[in-house]
Amino acid sequence: EYEGNSLANGDSPFAPIYGNGVYRDTDHSLLIKNQGSTDVVVFLVSLDNNRILRNEYVRAKSTFNMTKIPNSTCYVKYYYGENWNPTRKTKNIVTGGFDNNEQFIVSDNLNDIFTFEVEVRGNYIYSNQYEITLETIISEGNAMSRENISASDFFDTMED
Repeated sequence: EYEGNSLANGDSPFAPIYGNGVYRDTDHSLLIKNQGSTDVVVFLVSLDNNRILRNEYVRAKSTFNMTKIPNSTCYVKYYYGENWNPTRKTKNIVTGGFDNNEQFIVSDNLNDIFTFEVEVRGNYIYSNQYEITLETIISEGNAMSRENISASDFFDTMED
């Protein structure tokens, strides 16, 4: 019924559960290049309290820049799939979800942690900009660790 359906880049489908996202007046950013063939919802999670700071939809073969990230230390979780079904429920709340090829991945290895911290040196203010490239097949390079987990573990370990 929902074949080919997707959301727009930057949509936050899980806002009914985790809130509208935390934005601060910073220049911190996380550029997400989805070179894969499936859409993904990228969750930016605070390492301190497992709070979801953002959940942002990124279509296959596209790029999205997550901006105005608060000062924080974070890791990333990925919910991949195809054919977005707006009627699906998560934690008994209608959020939508993928009907096909679902994958739930966490990347919380110490080497995959992002630190967003404003640094002032003299007259200069420095912010953090990171870039993630998502690929269907990782052939070589500096790959993040990935751990496939169940849907219940993916959503239940996140603070409401």
